Parts: sequence; structure tokens; C-alpha cells
Amino acid sequence: AVTLTGTGLTPVKALPVAGIAFGTVVGGHSSANKTVTVYNYGSAAVSLSEGVSGPNAGDFVPVGGTCGATLAGGGAHCDYLLKFTPSISGAESATLGVSAAGDADSPHNVSLTGTGS
Repeated sequence: AVTLTGTGLTPVKALPVAGIAFGTVVGGHSSANKTVTVYNYGSAAVSLSEGVSGPNAGDFVPVGGTCGATLAGGGAHCDYLLKFTPSISGAESATLGVSAAGDADSPHNVSLTGTGS
């Protein structure tokens, strides 16, 4: 008998892990779109969902991208596009959470920051 051990890896990752800084944006205007890329390193397709939460969630909005309800396995990836439209003067923050069905490490969070002027 041979004993085998190992540690499973989370198949889904959302990048950039360090978060996204939108910089300073003048009130009444929107930033350029920024990209969050989601990778599925597992072999099976996963169902995806996303949501923005936090103190200024309404100012950081997904505006498109290539992610749909399902992401294929085997290294497939997709993108969420987000924009920042400040509603106040000063620092703002929120978190984009990407969840994959069956992934115990979900949601995969990306911090979002920006400053309204």
C-alpha cells in the first residue's frame, strides 16, 4: 500500500490580486474602464457570479466584459470591465467579489479604490 497525499488548489482566481486603483476622477465624470480577469485553472466548467459590495459600492460599476454565467475549464479566462464614477469628494472604496459554484474559496475579492474631486 502506498499513501498518497496532496493539497487541492482553488481552480478560480481573480486578478489583479493587489486590487485596482482608479485614481482621482472629477465629480460628474467617469474613469476609464479597468479590467479584472478571472481564470479557471480547473478542468471543469464553473458557474460564475459577481457582485460589488462595500461603503461606496454604487460608484464602482461593472460595465461589460467577456464573463458570462459559465466559464470553461482548462485555463479559460474572461474579463469584467468596471468604471468608477465618484459621488463624493474624497477617498472611496468597494470590493468586487467573484464567486464560482462549488469553489469553497469563493468569493474571490478584488479591492477597488478611487478618489472623487
